[in-house]
Formats: sequence, structure tokens, C-alpha cells
Amino acid sequence: MFIKSGSLATVLLVGSTLMFGGCGGEVPETSEAEPGGDESVVLGTTKQAVYSGWTPYTSDGLPAAVCDGSSLPTQVQCRGRYCDDVRLNCQPTAGVPGGVTWTLYFSDETYPPPGRTCPDGAWMTGFTCLGDYCDRVSIQCTYMSNISPKNCFWSGWHSEENLGVLTFGPNVYPRGAWCKGDYCDSLKYYLCSP
Repeated sequence: MFIKSGSLATVLLVGSTLMFGGCGGEVPETSEAEPGGDESVVLGTTKQAVYSGWTPYTSDGLPAAVCDGSSLPTQVQCRGRYCDDVRLNCQPTAGVPGGVTWTLYFSDETYPPPGRTCPDGAWMTGFTCLGDYCDRVSIQCTYMSNISPKNCFWSGWHSEENLGVLTFGPNVYPRGAWCKGDYCDSLKYYLCSP
């Protein structure tokens, strides 16, 4: 679409792989909740970009790593001390994306474990964190029609050692995450087949 402004023509390109602001929703504005229980969490920021393929790394103060449209993560990679920087490898699926929500933040101190899982009908499509070394984690959950989870299980633990790459396997995608160790150093994911 071209918009004339005086003698300048401005081109607006809107493509799902370049759009900023999320897959049909935004990460909530940063806010502090009252101390105590699960309510003592800080919600993410509105900075995020959506991608297919490898996202840029995210960490405290950086935009969330978010998959594009119907894409879901097939791999996750972390690097740096205590698995400080995290990115997702997003690949297209047959799902039709709907509403988007973010989980409450969790960390190795969260009780009761295990971490957080997406609501029924939703799949993990993004990752963000707060605190030193990405200590508190929140995952974006996107409702997808055309695909339902089955044969779910928890992956093994992974961290920055051995390149920090965890491949989920063929036709398996995450619906949750859990961490342990200092600063959420080791992560595992709740995986399901569509």
C-alpha cells in the first residue's frame, strides 16, 4: 500500500515475519504485583518480534522470542552463563492461530513445580525472561485450531553445555516449560504431538 505525504511516498509493508507486536496479541505491559505466592510476578514487556526459523536470542531486557503465525518451536537453544540467552527455532504447522496469552513468571524457586504449561488447546509460541541470567521465565501460549495435543511428556533437562541445543523430535512441539538450578540454569519442556 502506498501513502502519499507531500512529495514523499511511504511504503508500508506488513508481513507476518516482520510484524512487531506478536501473533494476535501482545506481551502485557510491565507491572509489579503484590508480594506473595504466584501473584508476585512481573509481566513481560510489549517489545517482541515474530519469526519463522531461528529467532534472535532473548534475555533480560531484550524483546521476547516469538514464533510467527502458525509456527511452533522445534528446537530451543541457550548460551551464556546459566543459560542466560535463549532462542527458538520456529517451523510452520497446520495449526490456525487464535488468542494469545502469557503464563505467570516462574523460576527455580517457584512452588509447587513443575513450571508452567499452556491452557488446553494452546501451544508454546514464545519465551521471555526477567532478572539476572534470565532467572524468571514466562512462555507465550497461542490457541491453535486444527491441532490437538496427544502423547505428551517432559523432555530431558538442557543448559548451555554441549552447544545448549535441545531438539524436540519429529512432529513434537512444546506446551510448557520448567526450570531448575541457580538462575533457572537448566530447562525442560512439556512436549506433545499434534
